[in-house]
Amino acid sequence: MIVFYDPACPKPYSLDALRNEPLGGSEASCVRVAESLDATVVQHCRTHAEGRYLPGIIGEPSAIVVMRSDKPLGWLREKYPRAKLVLWLHDFTHPDSAILESTGTVVVCVSDHHREYTKRAVRGASVRVMRIYNPIDDDLMPSGAEVDRNKLVFFSSPHKGLEYATVLFARIRALAPEMTLCVANPGYYPDGPTDYDGIVNLGQLPHRAIVNHVRTALCSFLPNIVFPETFGLVFAESNAVGTPVLTHSFGAASEVLMPADFGLTPQVIDCTKPATVVNHVLEWRDARPVVAVRDEFRMSNVKKAWEKVLA
Repeated sequence: MIVFYDPACPKPYSLDALRNEPLGGSEASCVRVAESLDATVVQHCRTHAEGRYLPGIIGEPSAIVVMRSDKPLGWLREKYPRAKLVLWLHDFTHPDSAILESTGTVVVCVSDHHREYTKRAVRGASVRVMRIYNPIDDDLMPSGAEVDRNKLVFFSSPHKGLEYATVLFARIRALAPEMTLCVANPGYYPDGPTDYDGIVNLGQLPHRAIVNHVRTALCSFLPNIVFPETFGLVFAESNAVGTPVLTHSFGAASEVLMPADFGLTPQVIDCTKPATVVNHVLEWRDARPVVAVRDEFRMSNVKKAWEKVLA
């Protein structure tokens, strides 16, 4: 039996939440992986069972995957001495290398960039640090939906550069007043600044609604220069449905978005230069880039990687 244990989520989540409610990328990834592995998911704030989603660990698990935090590793090792322990990191943190060593915990990061950061953080410790990408659905593909070349979307938490995005969008709109910027918030942080001409605040949307908006947008407009992504699920999902991403070389962005040497238009630009961002958007209106997503991100391949780690 495989258990995914989330000791820090702000509220319980499940497959139903992924389908019908706003959900962050880390939680969505946990649901997808747990469902593919037929694993149970235990959440510290859950009060009742919902299928495989439980308020506590039952039985003797063969493996326990802890989300984000190294704090439960000590008591989990004491209570389940034969279980394989895995710490699945989703943030740029400095886990306690002594705890990792003493509990024999394997660390899983979500990109090569994230893995190298974490290896530096636990330098000198005999800790196995691996990379498994966050998954996107195998059937997430372009649909042929008509693209609104006046529509940009920012579907990410507002602390990931929304304020700067609105500044740049104002410059775009000064030259192209028909442009709009649709904004949605997963709900973990208060809304950012959206009370400007041309900005449409969609509030909190379920995943399927997000995908439908992304399909019809000129691009996912994410000129984030303030908060590095360890993976960037919105990058991968945008490309999977055929929508380009305009973003900065920050965190794992250049790793997740197909580079130019694949014969594709670069999506990672210098977003510290407003004129560069504006010019790219206006050029893309005339010739929207063709994009592709890496096969490694597909759920079927991510499942195989997890099976190897948990074997």
